[in-house]
Amino acid sequence: MQRRKSDGGPAKKRVHPNKRKARRIRAAPDSTPDLKKQIDQRTRERDEALEQQAATAEVLKLLSRSRFDLQTMLDTLVKSAMRLCASDAATIWRPDGGVLKVATQRGFAREFEEFARNNPIAPGRDTVSGRAFLEGRTVHVPDILRDPDLGSQYQLRGKYRSALGVPMLRDGETIGVFVLTRSKLKPFSRKQIELVQNASRR
Repeated sequence: MQRRKSDGGPAKKRVHPNKRKARRIRAAPDSTPDLKKQIDQRTRERDEALEQQAATAEVLKLLSRSRFDLQTMLDTLVKSAMRLCASDAATIWRPDGGVLKVATQRGFAREFEEFARNNPIAPGRDTVSGRAFLEGRTVHVPDILRDPDLGSQYQLRGKYRSALGVPMLRDGETIGVFVLTRSKLKPFSRKQIELVQNASRR
């Protein structure tokens, strides 16, 4: 016999809690794409961390030697920074006689490398390296074309759009400038800037 409510209508069929939960799960939007994005992001972060550790270990290994080749260390710094910061080119400038001269360079065309070696930079605001050295601070220029002071032959010949200049410090003294550039408009991230800053302070 069918149970009826006290008002004479049919009794309401009870739904088991597990069935209600199953209905909610079926009704929920598919979260697989979001989960895949999270996994991909975590994977990239892990790979970046491992790569950073490997690059840092490589530099520290050079520094730990009782005798190490300075040029080899600078070349290693440039190579590692380019890889970790997704940079197209990089240069380390060192002061010499009141100007900045190329200590090592990677990623530029041979014509530009020759121009840079034959034309030292005077500290000033018309170049990223000269500005970073003059002001003793990190200079991040997301878009070279939007800075009216950066119209030197270096930018025109190097054809880079975004740039980062970081002073290399030792005991509070600026002993050089680390410059990374990108040919396309793509600002450097905060994490990338911090990475170069840490590598430039000894």
